[in-house]
Amino acid sequence: MYLQTLDILNFRNHKKSSLNFSSGINLIIGKNGQGKTNLLEAIYVLFNGKSYKSSLNNVLITLGEETTVVKGSLVGEEKKEDIGVMLKINEQKNIKINGMQNQRVKDLRNIVNIVLFSPEDLKIVKGGPGGRRDFIDEVGEQINYKYNHLKWKFLRILKQRNNLLRQVIGKRWKKEELELWDDKLVLVGSKFIGARNEVVEKLKPYCHKINLKINSKKNLKINYLNNLLNNGDVEGEFYRKIKELKNYEIERGNTLVGPHRDDVGLYLNGVDVRLYGSQGEQRVVSLCLKMAELELIKEEKKKTPILLMDDVMSELDEEMRDNLLSFILNLKQSIITTTNLSYFNQEYMDRINLIEVYGGSVKERMCLKT
Repeated sequence: MYLQTLDILNFRNHKKSSLNFSSGINLIIGKNGQGKTNLLEAIYVLFNGKSYKSSLNNVLITLGEETTVVKGSLVGEEKKEDIGVMLKINEQKNIKINGMQNQRVKDLRNIVNIVLFSPEDLKIVKGGPGGRRDFIDEVGEQINYKYNHLKWKFLRILKQRNNLLRQVIGKRWKKEELELWDDKLVLVGSKFIGARNEVVEKLKPYCHKINLKINSKKNLKINYLNNLLNNGDVEGEFYRKIKELKNYEIERGNTLVGPHRDDVGLYLNGVDVRLYGSQGEQRVVSLCLKMAELELIKEEKKKTPILLMDDVMSELDEEMRDNLLSFILNLKQSIITTTNLSYFNQEYMDRINLIEVYGGSVKERMCLKT
């Protein structure tokens, strides 16, 4: 399916905007600060029930207003879906699907998936381990909704165990009484490690294949870095390590072993691009990871996600832009923001739907033809 129409009310600097999209490439053009990225964010909210830029719903609502509404219609083979998300200040979101109120994010993702790539995603490679863990978790949640439940179950246990560790320091809890939470941490944490490792293993062939298309000069490899996986007995090794480190954990009031401390290794021709890659190499690897996410979702869910790209072309050289564009042309739908049409090869212009944005409103819409 692809997004055919979008209607937004009181979303950031868009008081009221209505857009028509086509299948294939949709290009949103405008100067900086006009509201291009806000349109992508609204689409992301429509399909995920939340923003990728802020955890606070209130900041999404136009200043001085109390409610924002994002609605969209999707079309596919003899099928149409109408969805909407309404956010009110200091209230829970309301997701509406085909007239049915109070639906779940899971229900949105059963209709279509979204893959977003923005300049901020460079942190996946050049930033700390947390950004790479978040990326793997995002992919896991996209292909299996149960993954999200497992993740938050582990995080709740981790938070409770850390609280108890700090209480042991304050003599309000006995060291022996931690064993129940040790068992819970090991049981759920081991399952979570296995789930993350499975996601990385599934991503591997797609990362390799896409990197060859976009950056054929080097091979890209991705590995899940978790020491507990080394001997095959994750649960046994996990339990042994927390027993070994228990006194250190009590001193620090923090759990020192588990999936919350893992990382993802990224290598170009065997060189760790996290540490030794140039900014250009790190940018290309982050792009390959996001495209691999899209291809994995397509394979696992048997439907192609919608690709959102926020001013990414300006970060790439001409060869990379052309390679990426040839990849995007094969997708069901992509929605891309840019400030400059020259970033796009002129031979593809008859296949691009152009949307111009100015001052928080859609100024003009046209299909480019050569």
